[in-house]
Amino acid sequence: MSQLLEEVAETLRRHDLRSINTGREYKYCVDLIGIKGRKPLLTLKVEEDLSRCNRTSMNELKDIGDFLKTCCMVVSEKYRNVTLAPGVFYKRYGIFAVNVETLSALLRGETLPFIYASQGGIYAKLDSKKIREAREERNMSLGDLAYEIGVSRRAVYEYEHGRMDASLDVAAKLEETLGENVIMKVSLEDVRSLCQSPKGPSKSPRDAVLYRLKETLERLGFVTRAFTRLPFQLASYKGDSEKIVVKRVNRPDLEQKDNELTLSIARISRAKAVFIADEGEEIEEQDFVIVKKDKVNERFVENLLKN
Repeated sequence: MSQLLEEVAETLRRHDLRSINTGREYKYCVDLIGIKGRKPLLTLKVEEDLSRCNRTSMNELKDIGDFLKTCCMVVSEKYRNVTLAPGVFYKRYGIFAVNVETLSALLRGETLPFIYASQGGIYAKLDSKKIREAREERNMSLGDLAYEIGVSRRAVYEYEHGRMDASLDVAAKLEETLGENVIMKVSLEDVRSLCQSPKGPSKSPRDAVLYRLKETLERLGFVTRAFTRLPFQLASYKGDSEKIVVKRVNRPDLEQKDNELTLSIARISRAKAVFIADEGEEIEEQDFVIVKKDKVNERFVENLLKN
């Protein structure tokens, strides 16, 4: 376990979260799943340098976060050898990244000024309604405020309509001039809603059995995502109560680490784990099923959902 991963795991423990550690040797899109009580709260990728997180991993991190209904983030120390600043949100393919100090503040329940790094510098997300109300209370025109903070009238108009963010310097001048905190604040729950991982067409598994199963589930109204960076290959859900995770195996050895992880993730999400085996004994339990690959058809899926 890397030093950073140990530090993040300890941070979760300090805030009364237990965690599932997926194991660095597997290079999954998720390194830690933080659980509060019986409910998953966080899915985290821990990477010393944010630049090592590729698009595939970030898209799959977002997909598994959606399935688990958690906030998904990256915890890093630097980006291309530049240290991540505390209190600043960085973004990698639509997923926010923070350092350990910022993660700890969010876990304490703090709402933080939404200051983020983007190409060209550090910016602040503004509360457009507060800016407009504070300006009007002071009988200032758009031009008056623009003159005071050193930007164009058009820029102030864009700030008040939520279509443009400001540099930290301009945000500080806005707050000084208006006497109001106009930088938007975010909580851990807000971070989840702000993640906008780019979505292309849902990819399909290459395995023929999984491909047919994915099509069947989607025909039955399930949202189904395929994975290459998790211990299982499919996660499917319909509402909050019907959830399935699916893994292809040669023989059903549930003591193997990746099969144990599949069961653990299924259990915390209250999903049924389906192991599709090439050979070996078929088993049906309350929270998992082992089925031969030639038995996987629409009738099997319908029976699975009834149980």
